[in-house]
Amino acid sequence: WEIMYRTSLTVSRTLDINQLIEQIVDLIFQWVQCDHACVMLQDQSTGTLTPVYRKNRKVQSNHQITISKTILDYVLKKEEGVLTSNAKDDQRWNSSASIEASGVCEAICVPMRGRYGVVGVLYIDTIVRAAEQSKSSDLNVFNEEHLKMMVTIGHQAALAIEDTKFYQSTLQSEKLAAVGQTIANLSHHVKNILQGLRGGGYMVKEGLQSQSLGTVRSGWEICDKIHGRIESLVLDMLTLSKERKPQRQSIDLVELIQDVLAIAMTAANDAKVDLTWVPSEAIEKISVDPEGIHHALLNLVLNAIDATGGRPDAKVLVKVSQTPTATQILVEDNGV
Repeated sequence: WEIMYRTSLTVSRTLDINQLIEQIVDLIFQWVQCDHACVMLQDQSTGTLTPVYRKNRKVQSNHQITISKTILDYVLKKEEGVLTSNAKDDQRWNSSASIEASGVCEAICVPMRGRYGVVGVLYIDTIVRAAEQSKSSDLNVFNEEHLKMMVTIGHQAALAIEDTKFYQSTLQSEKLAAVGQTIANLSHHVKNILQGLRGGGYMVKEGLQSQSLGTVRSGWEICDKIHGRIESLVLDMLTLSKERKPQRQSIDLVELIQDVLAIAMTAANDAKVDLTWVPSEAIEKISVDPEGIHHALLNLVLNAIDATGGRPDAKVLVKVSQTPTATQILVEDNGV
């Protein structure tokens, strides 16, 4: 009962399959006087068994664990555990050559059977020298209680392996979903950056054509700010695995909104949308994450322009109001 309890604790606390198997084998070695143990997992698509963990009781032993294919085939076919107290003379194995060669005297092999089928096998054995066999005819180490215990441990291990694989599969699906969401978010960033570059470039071009240094300077200021946003985007992509934490600082909200409208103005002109804003009479500085607010507001304004484009009376209005307890930015449009 104690090993059952300790096995249950092990499988409930471990999400790493290799660590789980190693801990279970260590528990078996504490309670059963076996010489060797091996865990083999089954490929669900091909049915092939692959050894994933082996252990010899003697640390310095170079003994190569040889598991009879006859025993493995029997366990997999019958999906039941087997106990052999005299492997060489057990009639079930018909003097298997692999058993003869391995020198195995006693062996237990059980299926690791979970909810959905067999995931592998759990095997332990003992090797008794001929000199020891001559001294006593009753040198059995394993009995039916050991077999029952191994069957139970194999079942618990299989359930844990199935749960772990399901968890890993779910985690992978969540990661893929997160990648898709990240790409969608990045596309908004890239769209906004391209729109800003387009607007700044348009002003620079207009200024050069009209020989207006002021217009060129204004266009270049927009492009320069966009360059900083490109740098921030690249840095965010390099730390994609980490969620960005808001960086609060005291800002002039009017300047932020004017910067957003300057970036969006080219898109508004192309779509023939009347883009205006109405600030309150006096807006005090507020403590916010300027990058996050800028990104969110620019998205709202550009989406509003997209929604109203093509209408003869297309309008997008940005309103700002401030009370002692809150500051509000409202984006309105008359799109469908």
